[in-house]
Amino acid sequence: MDRPLNHNGASNGVAKSMPKGINYLEVSRKLKMDYSHGAKEPSIRALASLDVMVKRLAEDDFDLDELLDQAAKMVFTQFNIREVSIALRSESDGLFRYKTMHGMRAEIWAAHKGLAYTEDEVLNPKRHKHTVISSLTRLFLAEDNPYTEDEAYTYNEHLMAIGRRTAPDDSIEGDYVDVFIYGPDSRLLGWIETGSTWGNKIPDARTIRSLELLASILGVAIYRSGKASGKGARAPAAKP
Repeated sequence: MDRPLNHNGASNGVAKSMPKGINYLEVSRKLKMDYSHGAKEPSIRALASLDVMVKRLAEDDFDLDELLDQAAKMVFTQFNIREVSIALRSESDGLFRYKTMHGMRAEIWAAHKGLAYTEDEVLNPKRHKHTVISSLTRLFLAEDNPYTEDEAYTYNEHLMAIGRRTAPDDSIEGDYVDVFIYGPDSRLLGWIETGSTWGNKIPDARTIRSLELLASILGVAIYRSGKASGKGARAPAAKP
């Protein structure tokens, strides 16, 4: 049966004043505007760069060296990182060597290029004291002096000695982060290494997560290219 109308003309049981809604076209308009403006945000630009790398990886004839150079430049520009380098297991002898970088001074890069590591040296916490951030990421702090004698020219010892932190996310000379690169078979293939941000900060959690995604992409690329020799260690579980 029909409900009687009240004196305002609304049926009984319905609110006397209905809230005025927005035009539904505003929903799509706002999302399109946010999407367009979001392209200028660093985190969105970084995702776009990763998308480009994934598409490059889909190509049958992609150039690994070019892809590594692109990855280093992307980290430098999109994540506001002062220095970034990428190390890779050598085809010839199975040793790990730095292959490309962005942001380093010439003499610092020359010192890096002269280094070579066995897998045991890379993974040995007594050789390079560090904090495990995740299964892929290690944080090396200057106070722990995470350097060997043959790495003495890869950093500025004087600046490290006088460096002081005033906040937990501050970075000083000698700090660095390594993000391991593993192949689809969980073998260690190399790592991405970064210094501080341009604001003298340790890379934050969002940046590290993005670098880990980049490491996964590079792991597939290196594995597909066949430029990683020998049987390496399987990806370890993160320590609590």
